[in-house]
Amino acid sequence: MSDEEEETPAKHEKQWQKFSKGLKGYLVMVIVKKGRHNLEKVAPGDILTGDSVIRSQQMNTVYFQYNTLWKVNLDFKKPVRCIGNAVRETTDWILCHTEGRYARLDINERKIYLDNCTPCIASTVKQLIEPFSIILTKSEKGENWLVSKVYR
Repeated sequence: MSDEEEETPAKHEKQWQKFSKGLKGYLVMVIVKKGRHNLEKVAPGDILTGDSVIRSQQMNTVYFQYNTLWKVNLDFKKPVRCIGNAVRETTDWILCHTEGRYARLDINERKIYLDNCTPCIASTVKQLIEPFSIILTKSEKGENWLVSKVYR
């Protein structure tokens, strides 16, 4: 194997750091599953006001209902090559999701942490095959939750 083909953990981490540094994005919506076919869409600005989204609060952390699905759009600085049987060759964005059991809000930091995120669509990129985490912060106007960091 040549040096280019060898995938060491250190090389993999360096590639991830380079890839994730320029990611931007925003919370698209939260979906509350109420039965098999009944879904309620919750706008990003309303997630902290509804009992259908919030499960509990302990100290400075808000935990979210297990039956919620968090949808986040990630935007890339430049188009990235898709892998597998993708419907397109390259993409400059990906819709990702995670379940409410992996979401929490730190009240003091005013940040939402989303763990175990994965792409929602068939077109994915090599860097997002493994689950990853996203940190969301409120926009300056307070209308949207924006991606501030993507990490593993």
